Amino acid sequence: MSVLSPETQGLVEEKLIADGVLTRADFAEAKKEAKETATPLFSYLMTAGKVTNEALTKTIAHVSRVPYVNLLDAKIEPKILELLPEEVAERYMAVPLGEMEKKLVVGMLDAGNVQAVDFLSNRIGRPLKVYAASEEGIRQVL
Repeated sequence: MSVLSPETQGLVEEKLIADGVLTRADFAEAKKEAKETATPLFSYLMTAGKVTNEALTKTIAHVSRVPYVNLLDAKIEPKILELLPEEVAERYMAVPLGEMEKKLVVGMLDAGNVQAVDFLSNRIGRPLKVYAASEEGIRQVL
């Protein structure tokens, strides 16, 4: 998970509340517990089982206006996966998924990292269409 600005974190909190994933009381309690244990709030929420990594990734993607893809049950053609060497995929937490509009679709943990996207595009030699994906989903594909 990438580091979020306080503004984005607030938007994520509001979206999770609006979607009924957590209540304001849940957040208040979680913030207190996270502070007492010196744990980042969203890490605490996942560790405590209050929210899944997938739900959090989807919500962050939504408020960041980045397309999202759930890779937990994805089956990717080996030919497509070979477009990005495994060590590069693991380093950048990115996996090629397929073709769309003459671009290679890639699922990435930090889809907003412009430098990483540029590097991967140059490495693959093609323009990319980037989707946010959870670490869990990416590891499942790898």
